Parts: sequence; structure tokens; C-alpha cells
Amino acid sequence: MPEKNTGQPLLHFMMNLPANPAQRLIVGKLFYRDLDGQVVEYRASSSYPGAQIYGTYHLLHHPIPPGEYTVDTAPIDLSKTRGVRGPFFRIRPFACLKPYEKRGDFGIHWDADAEGSNGCLVFRKKEQWANFQYEMKSLHLLGISHVKLIVEYAKK
Repeated sequence: MPEKNTGQPLLHFMMNLPANPAQRLIVGKLFYRDLDGQVVEYRASSSYPGAQIYGTYHLLHHPIPPGEYTVDTAPIDLSKTRGVRGPFFRIRPFACLKPYEKRGDFGIHWDADAEGSNGCLVFRKKEQWANFQYEMKSLHLLGISHVKLIVEYAKK
């Protein structure tokens, strides 16, 4: 986690992406730094097999564009929504700016129904998903409404 500890919680997603489509889901790392500076590493992904290609963030269904965002600590209930089926932590801004203006509606959620996502950050390990939800709820109960998120990619 390259950013200096400022005493604020932080999420940092990093994933290595190939130059050409891969047939399997590529999983990256989502680091969470809590208020005490302790770092937890989760496994998460963005997009789905065949669309996880370095530099294609402007295309629909490809990985969330790199940059800085915030994540709401209070989830919305999308239990009836295919692909989510439960809590959804909104990533803001909800619509991206140039050159990714056709992208948006991102969030962090459980990887339900089909492998991968349309760009959201998704968890595939239940224990890690439960822990992430607990951490967000704890922040929300402390009056912290959002957490900074940094998204970065490296070329494989």
C-alpha cells in the first residue's frame, strides 16, 4: 500500500492485467487500511474472463477505470439484482469523467450468479466478504460515511 498512513481508512485495489484476453478470471488485491493503520489484504476482481485487458477501461463491462474514488460505508440492498444478490457498497462518483464517461454504476459486492462483474469490484471468498462488510459497518457506526479508494493496474 504505497500511500502514507494519514490516520484515515483507505482502500487500494491493484490488479495485473494482460495485453490480450485471458480465459480465466484474473484476481487482484484489495488492501484495506483501518483507522489504526493495520492493513488487511483481500482478493477481489473487476470485470470477467475475456474482458480483463490492460488499457481497455473505456469499454463497457471491462475493469473499473484507474483513479481515485470513494466507497460508501453503508450498503444498499440489491438482493434481487442479478450478479449482486446482497449488499452493494457504492463507488462514487457513480459516473466516470472523460475519457471514461460511458462507465459508471460501480460498487463493491459479492460475486453472485456468474464469474466476474461488469466492472464492479467483486469478492469470491465468503470469509473475506463477511470481514469487509464488518469493517465497513464498523466505520459507518463511527460516523464515517465513505472511504477513499485508489484503483491501479499493472501490465502483465
